[in-house]
Amino acid sequence: MKNDIININVETLLPQRRPFIFIDKLVECTQDFAKTVFNIKPDNILVIDNVLSEAGLMENIAQTCAARIGYLNRKGGKGVSIGVIGSVKNFEIKMLPAANQTIETHIKVLNVFASITMVEAIVKLNDEIIATGEMKVSEQ
Repeated sequence: MKNDIININVETLLPQRRPFIFIDKLVECTQDFAKTVFNIKPDNILVIDNVLSEAGLMENIAQTCAARIGYLNRKGGKGVSIGVIGSVKNFEIKMLPAANQTIETHIKVLNVFASITMVEAIVKLNDEIIATGEMKVSEQ
């Protein structure tokens, strides 16, 4: 499954459009897990004082969730759906990544009920965990 995913343009999986794209590549995706990478550009809309803001990290996690849903929908013959962040819990940031750095975001599905998915997220920079938390997203 990995080789198939590596060559997919993430913009075909997301409802967002530039300049509001916060992932570059969906690296891995299963029913219960997704991994994305994002190279932070200095001119990104949520880069403030040369670092990706807290809101940028949250949006990166949300778009990792959206890419997972978009990929699974695509495999199931459905289109891209719009998602909404329902809640964020235990969000902890150890450091904000700087422009020109690449972060890796992992989400693990904890629970799915109807169109609501609860995930545990880990954001890494150079294999070091820089942010963690839980997010509830609703597929519209």
